[in-house]
Amino acid sequence: MLKVLIVDDEEIIREGMRTFPWQEHDCQIVGTAEDGEEAILLTRLHNPDIVISDIRMPGMDGLSLARQLKREFPFITIILLTGFDEMDYMRQALHLHVDDYLMKPANFQELAATIDRISRAIRIRKNRESNYQKINQQIEAALPVLQAGLFLQLINGQFESEEDAAGSLELFDIPSGSYVVIGARCQTAENTSAGSVKENWMLSLSVAETCQEIFSKYTSAMLTLNNQSTLFFLLIFSRPIRESDCMNAIQLSTHKIKRTLQNDLGIDLNFGVSNMDSLLLHIPELYFQANQALTQCYFFNDCPTLYYNDIREVTVSEFFVPEAKREIFFNGMRTGNKQSIEQYVNYLLDTASGTCPDITYYKHLLVSEIFYAVQMTQGPHFSRILEEGRYMDYASAILKCHTKKELNEQALETIFTLMSSQKNYATHYDSAAEKIIQFIKEHYAENLSLDILSEEFHFSPTYISRLIRRSQGVNFTEIVTNTRLSEAKKLLANPMLKVEDIRRMVGYNDTSYFIQSFKQKYEMTPNEYRNMIVF
Repeated sequence: MLKVLIVDDEEIIREGMRTFPWQEHDCQIVGTAEDGEEAILLTRLHNPDIVISDIRMPGMDGLSLARQLKREFPFITIILLTGFDEMDYMRQALHLHVDDYLMKPANFQELAATIDRISRAIRIRKNRESNYQKINQQIEAALPVLQAGLFLQLINGQFESEEDAAGSLELFDIPSGSYVVIGARCQTAENTSAGSVKENWMLSLSVAETCQEIFSKYTSAMLTLNNQSTLFFLLIFSRPIRESDCMNAIQLSTHKIKRTLQNDLGIDLNFGVSNMDSLLLHIPELYFQANQALTQCYFFNDCPTLYYNDIREVTVSEFFVPEAKREIFFNGMRTGNKQSIEQYVNYLLDTASGTCPDITYYKHLLVSEIFYAVQMTQGPHFSRILEEGRYMDYASAILKCHTKKELNEQALETIFTLMSSQKNYATHYDSAAEKIIQFIKEHYAENLSLDILSEEFHFSPTYISRLIRRSQGVNFTEIVTNTRLSEAKKLLANPMLKVEDIRRMVGYNDTSYFIQSFKQKYEMTPNEYRNMIVF
C-alpha cells in the first residue's frame, strides 16, 4: 500500500480526509499533521509516498512545506488543497513541481480520480526503479565476464576503428589512456594440475584477485582475462605518462604480487610484459608481446618478470602463432598424434620464413614452442626436466643445427624423445575413459549426467564428453541409452517382470519414451521382442 500523510490546521478537514476509503485505492494514512513543521518531522519518520496539504496554514504554509519536502525527498508526491481565492499561490506551487491540487472542500470523487492517477504514476516509477535495480545488480554480478569479453574482443581485433573500441570502453565507464598487457602464469603446472576442477578454479580466482588488487593501485582501470592456465591483464594508465614510469610501476607491482602469493599461497608466478601503446587497435600486438615474453620465462628458474623489449631481437620481425594452430599442436602432444606435431613444426618453419630469413630465429622459435608445449601438456613432469637441466641439452641440439632440414628433423626427434620419456598421456587418457565408462555401466539406472560424472571424477563436463567420444566413438547420451536398452533386453527374458517394472529398473522415468527408444534401436517394441524369445 502507498502511504499518505494529511496536513491541515483544521481538525475537521483532517478527520474528513480520514473518512475517504483509502484502502479501496490501495493506500493507507500513516499520520496527520497540524502544520508544516510537524509534517516535515512525520515525513522523516514515516517516509510517506503522498503528502496532501492545505496551501495556507499558520507558520510554515503549504508552499514552504512543498519546497522543503521536494528538497529532502525529491520523489515524494505533493497534493495541495486550495480555495478559489488562492490561485496566485497555485501559480507559485507549479514552479515548485507540486504534483496536483484539489479545490476545497475536497470532493471525494475528484480525490479518488486524483489518487488513482497519482498512485499509478508512483507504482510505475517504483517498478522501473525496482527493475533498474535488478538489472544493475545483474550487470554488477556479470561485470567481470562482460569485461573479459571486451578484453577478448580487443585481443581478437574485432573493432574497426579506434572510436568504436573507445566507445565500448565507455559503456563500462573505463577511461582511455596508455595500455600495457601483462601475462601471468605459475612457474610450473604443478600447482595447478593437482586437485579438483573446483580447487583449481578457486586458486585461479585467488591469484587473479591478488593481482587485480595490487595492479589497481598504479592504474586508472584494468581488464582481466583468464585464458586456461594463464591470466592476462590489460592495464590502463592515465595520460600523459612516461613509459619508464609505467614500467617502474609494473616492476614494483609484480614484485609485490610475487611476494604476497608466495607468502600466502605458496605460488610462484612468471610475468610477461608488453610494450606500452596509446591505441586500442594495437592491443592484439601487445597481447602477442606479453605472451612471447611469458613463454621465454620457462628458460629461467627464478620466476622472472620479463619485458618484451628485453627479449626481442632488434633485427627479427615478430611472428604471431594463432592460438588455434597451437592448440592442435598441444592436442598432438597430449594424444601422441605425430602427424599433428609434424604439421605444426612444418608450419613454423615454412610460415616463419616469410617473416625472417635468419635461421637463428627459427631455432629460438622452435625451442620456445617446444618447451612451452611440453610444459602445458606434461604438467608436473616438466618440472623434472627443469630440475635435471635436460632442457639445455635438448635446446643445444636444436641450436647446433645449420639448415632448415636439420632443424625439422632435430625438432621432431626432441619432441618425440620428450613424449616417450614422460608419462604416456594417451594411456592415461584411455584409462580415465575406461573408468568413466565402467561407472556408467554400474550406475546406468540412476539419474546420470555429465555434471554428476564431473563431480565423481574431478574433470570438467566438456573434458569427460571428449573422453567418452574418443574412447567409444559415441557421445555420453548414446552410451547411457545403449547401456540401458541392452540391460532391458536381458530383463525381458524374464516373463515374471512387467515392461513397466523393466522400464523403472533400467532408469527410464516415462514408459512411452522407453518403448519409443527401444523400438527406435531394435525396430520392435519391448513386448514384440519378448514374444520372439523362446522360453
